[in-house]
Amino acid sequence: MPSVRLRAIFHWQYSQFALGLVVSAGIGLTLSSQVSWAYVCFAMASILALGFWFNSDFLQSRKVHSLAFRRNKHTRLHAKRQRNFLLWKWGVASLLALALLSLASWTRHVQIQAELVRPVGFLIPANDPTPSNSCTDFAGNVATNDYILLSGSSTSVVQSFPHTVIAMRMGADIRPLLTLTKDSHGGLGINFDIFDFEGNDKQLIARVEDNHFTVNQNAVFHFERPDLSTLKVIDRYGAEVLNIRFMNRRVISLSAKIGPTVIQPYIEGGRSICNVHDLTDLLISE
Repeated sequence: MPSVRLRAIFHWQYSQFALGLVVSAGIGLTLSSQVSWAYVCFAMASILALGFWFNSDFLQSRKVHSLAFRRNKHTRLHAKRQRNFLLWKWGVASLLALALLSLASWTRHVQIQAELVRPVGFLIPANDPTPSNSCTDFAGNVATNDYILLSGSSTSVVQSFPHTVIAMRMGADIRPLLTLTKDSHGGLGINFDIFDFEGNDKQLIARVEDNHFTVNQNAVFHFERPDLSTLKVIDRYGAEVLNIRFMNRRVISLSAKIGPTVIQPYIEGGRSICNVHDLTDLLISE
């Protein structure tokens, strides 16, 4: 039997106002993109709602009847009352939990939709299977601990990091244009810049640093994120200059205009060069 003090705290006279206030605050915080505090509000609402129900007079009266029948040894009637009590107790609790989980799920949906329209963010690994490619089609070329960059012209298979995929020779110096790294959690990272070489100002269109991207909205016509793992950028002339998908923790598919190099889109089953553990896959001159 819950204590008198506990039942007083969760009495409907007080908890109905507290519950409504906390849920309203969570919805308002969600709509204002303060999702972390919204989750806190919904967690508090769960405690209030379940505390009220478990300490409600309606539920406790049924539990008292159940104990009374046990004392009077009405076995069958007691069993039926006990089943009804448990059905009420956990049935309503489940409905309350489902309602609040639905609010939390809605908050997550709003959060994702807000992230997909921001010009700054992170590419999150999807759970796509690694597609067949020019390296995996030949036995022995790819190990389970290898990392793969897929494109229409070549497939890069990497074990050591940082790895330079494309570099440009500038006099006596060599400048990396596209590199692969590995993060602290063992996932694949990618780094490159995309410039507008069609215009006179050669503006920076987009930058990706260890999967954190920034799109210059003043230098593009449109950018699109169908999901948290994909980024597409259309320049102001209507050409697609970037299409990247983080397929899984070890595989990235990329098509882009990086410097003077055009990386064609990857097509599963198409022919491409297989670069396995090379120091630099492609070295170009300025």
